[in-house]
Amino acid sequence: MINKTMVLIILTVCPALMMAQGSNRPDSINVKLHELDRMKGTWLLTYSDTARSGSVHRDTVLTAFNWSAKGDSLLGKQQIKTAGGVSYVYIVYAYSPKSGQFFYIESLDPNNYPSAAPLVVDGETWIYPNGKNRVLNVFSQSNSVITYHVQELQNGKWLTSKSGMEIKINE
Repeated sequence: MINKTMVLIILTVCPALMMAQGSNRPDSINVKLHELDRMKGTWLLTYSDTARSGSVHRDTVLTAFNWSAKGDSLLGKQQIKTAGGVSYVYIVYAYSPKSGQFFYIESLDPNNYPSAAPLVVDGETWIYPNGKNRVLNVFSQSNSVITYHVQELQNGKWLTSKSGMEIKINE
């Protein structure tokens, strides 16, 4: 069984093993990592879920991101406050020079294995693909992000099920 300490070790060590170290990194990798820098800091996100219920349900998410000691991944801890209580998610953003892709790892529960998934960084838009569901983060300014949770319908169109505004409250 994996405990909270083991998850933190996995989230810290795994990206470091996949990346070249410090000054030995080619400039092309440093440029890619720089694209992740926009998430560094503390962010406050408020979601409104109106598509499914017709009424507004608000969730508040506070996330703090900082660079790992080697500077090869961005580590975050997310606090999610809902009507049901508070939960935490641990997140790692990194770039794999081997595959040429960004990815993120998140652990929703310190007692479960973390999951890794691709992250598409396309300028001001970050896309978290997950089959017929996607999360889109659109950076409207250096200190704000509009977040959309969308679902693909059978006719190929997309329905926004949840949206929110994320504001950077601290560097």
